[in-house]
Amino acid sequence: MGDLSNCPLSDRDKELLEKFWTELENDRMERCTRCQETWFDMGLKDDICKRCIAKDKNKKEDEPCGSHEGASKNDAAVLDKVDDTVRHWGTREEAADWAKAVEWWTGKCAHCVGRGWRGQQVAHNMRDCESGGRQQLRKELGEAIFQEGSRALGGCSDCAMPRDFCNAWMKGAGGTWQKRHGAKCQNGKLVYDTIIGLYYSKTLKFRNQLIESMMDDDVKDLDDEGVAAWLGTAVSAEDIEGSEILKQLKAWTDMVRESH
Repeated sequence: MGDLSNCPLSDRDKELLEKFWTELENDRMERCTRCQETWFDMGLKDDICKRCIAKDKNKKEDEPCGSHEGASKNDAAVLDKVDDTVRHWGTREEAADWAKAVEWWTGKCAHCVGRGWRGQQVAHNMRDCESGGRQQLRKELGEAIFQEGSRALGGCSDCAMPRDFCNAWMKGAGGTWQKRHGAKCQNGKLVYDTIIGLYYSKTLKFRNQLIESMMDDDVKDLDDEGVAAWLGTAVSAEDIEGSEILKQLKAWTDMVRESH
């Protein structure tokens, strides 16, 4: 365990941090450097780092990481009865919430929002961000999505929106979807950019929530490429096709709006 004698923490916080490290060691989990450096930013206190849990779970596929994690995995197995390609859940109203979430992010930079900024400080496109937002798009998750093709498998792969909400698509004869000649997605890459911006946010609550959701789905590949693949998973709300990335965007939008 690390030497906390010169650490600028209260006695209570030192006690909690020591307890946190002890729990990891007792469970034979490797505590990552990120745990130690960003312990307070993550809001762990009496809990265990979700990244370390995920790492340990990836090593020991058949061993539960904790009673609450094991229970959530079992519950997910019962609730998420799916076929091989599409998860069926929700209603058309819930699908409409995806579009509302995307609309809320129009004209906002997720990178700057993730830093806790508001108002005019976030009123710009992330691709034009001069405070580090553009650089986030070049990291591993952005590379997996934009260069390696891990895009949305449900809806429009260009913008990740359901085709029902994308101007680039129309239903042709027989109800089949067809691309409109010369038409473009009205939201561009906003969905992808927003997810990337929050995923690499300084506050790790967004990434932790995503990793926990993946673990609930019993996903083993929890690196950035695995995240991209999971976000592209096709889902459907009644007859509206979308992808997991939209559910994640809605969840994170709710988290942001609660703090604003």
